[in-house]
Amino acid sequence: PELRAWLGSTASKMTPPELIKTLLQAPVDLLYNGGIGTYVKASSQSHQEANDRGNDILRVDASQLKARVIGEGGNLGLTQKGRIEFALNGGRIFTDAIDNSAGVDCSDHEVNIKILLAGLIRRGDMTGKQRDVLLASMTDAVASLVLADNYQQTQAIALEAAAGAGLIEVHGRLIRHLEARGALHRSIEFLPDDKGLAERAQQKRGLTAPEIAVLLAYAKIALKETLLASSLPDSEDVHQLLVAYFPAPLLAHCRELLPAHPLRRDIIATQLVNRLVNRMGTTFVMQLGDETGASAAQVAGAWYAASSVLDAEALWQEIESLDLVIDATRQLALMTGLRAMLAAATPLVLTQHLRGTRIAQLMTEYGSAVVATIGRIRQGRSGAVAITALIDERAAIVAAFERVNLARACGCPLNDVTEALAILEGRIDLDWLAAAVSRLPAGNRWQARARAQLGSELAGLRQHLLRQVLGGSLPATAEASVVLDELKGNEPQDLAMLSAGLAEIRRLLVL
Repeated sequence: PELRAWLGSTASKMTPPELIKTLLQAPVDLLYNGGIGTYVKASSQSHQEANDRGNDILRVDASQLKARVIGEGGNLGLTQKGRIEFALNGGRIFTDAIDNSAGVDCSDHEVNIKILLAGLIRRGDMTGKQRDVLLASMTDAVASLVLADNYQQTQAIALEAAAGAGLIEVHGRLIRHLEARGALHRSIEFLPDDKGLAERAQQKRGLTAPEIAVLLAYAKIALKETLLASSLPDSEDVHQLLVAYFPAPLLAHCRELLPAHPLRRDIIATQLVNRLVNRMGTTFVMQLGDETGASAAQVAGAWYAASSVLDAEALWQEIESLDLVIDATRQLALMTGLRAMLAAATPLVLTQHLRGTRIAQLMTEYGSAVVATIGRIRQGRSGAVAITALIDERAAIVAAFERVNLARACGCPLNDVTEALAILEGRIDLDWLAAAVSRLPAGNRWQARARAQLGSELAGLRQHLLRQVLGGSLPATAEASVVLDELKGNEPQDLAMLSAGLAEIRRLLVL
């Protein structure tokens, strides 16, 4: 009777197929499938489309599921259309590839570790039996690396899914970008066509997690191919990515063999792609490339430098350590804020990287100013309070990167530039104008370029005025401030308004 009540059934007995079909529709928190078989399809699909005739008698529609979460321990437990329907109805689900990726990741580590150890055996530094003992001793260390990779990957999907309709336009751009490269066929992957994307936008709905999971995979594949075709994986500046891939017990035995690993470039490229896409999302590289004209490898190099300067991995881990400690919505907001901080810092680093400055040199040039700013904000704070303060003060942290750029352009000490900037900002609020430019929409490549160009013109104006202040001359800013106040009073500001306003401000200040 208790089971009948739970399942909402009046049947006193069931055949095994009837029982399984009923259990699939049970009101549970988690429905976890294993083994082989496609048990859920979309209500718009026929059983033939599920391509699993042996389970036609068991299969249910996604609209019939009452589970809150689905975990796919087996492959093809649901059709992709079924996953999308379940997600659109409010269910939590990724894909079988995402849910099973830790197994693939573990095998990847195993193969690359054995390749490295083979070098020790060949030169007589280790016997086969010693190798086996060492492999067994690294079980937990490898598991930790693998779990971290997969935690971050699902976290990336969850962050984009939470953003919802706010990303639908840029997701559409990425889909079209990948299609233009011949890397993606959206009909095969059941991604919305342009009409479907427009309908989602009208409904204020974004892509579902299963759709984002597919997009994430293709974004990673395309970026890895691009990086492997560049010289970035050969740079000594990213060698630490190779070191971080292997467990510490292994490095104690054969760290010196890492540069000779035959898959060294592939490991470095994969590590960089995973970090970058997991931390910044599927569209970051494309968007920054559209804005600046930089190659994917140049964007990746600048991001790695900015991330290293900020010690961003440690910041991410601080937020992740708050699982079940703070509200999940607040935790997602901290992650989104950290992503925004990196997204704002990377273009500032990229301007120098495009001029030929190496990653290691970039890390050195920005390091002290950024670390000092972070230290000032952290002072006297710890735990959730400290990381929240850093995210809340991210504009001040990003400003440290900008000050370094200005000091370099003006050829003056950083302290002098900081003092001169304070004087300048007391006379005219260029920070507001910069923030207004950054808020401009960039729905396509040309809007992105126009926004970036406007930002570049504003940076040039700030640099020009800063040189005057450093030279002991205070610019007359009264008339320009009137124009700026007029811009502030006309909301929302659009590209034409800000472009014309900046041109007028430049005319008044420069001529």
